[in-house]
Amino acid sequence: MKPGQADIAGIQTVLGHDPNHQVFLRSYMDLAHDVEVYVGLRQIESLPDVGVPSHLEVDVRLGWRVTPALELSVAGQILAHATHAEQTQPPTLEIPRSWFAGVRYAF
Repeated sequence: MKPGQADIAGIQTVLGHDPNHQVFLRSYMDLAHDVEVYVGLRQIESLPDVGVPSHLEVDVRLGWRVTPALELSVAGQILAHATHAEQTQPPTLEIPRSWFAGVRYAF
């Protein structure tokens, strides 16, 4: 690691700071007119010894196959909250909500 960088798997993983329960629910759907939707929900139990609360998060992706070779998509991650904590021990690490747009062309 370079100076000033943080490894999110670092000391917490070494010390066994893993949630006792994690629940994932994912749905992939093909809709009309070559449109597809992905919705993912995840519930992660708290890590009280390092101050990370339990959290529920949502990820969504909408894709449209314009032609057999061209696909356009938009996606959002961590949509239930503006951020959520991955660790609160210094350095504090908050993962922010993210939005993406994509273009895929096959040739």
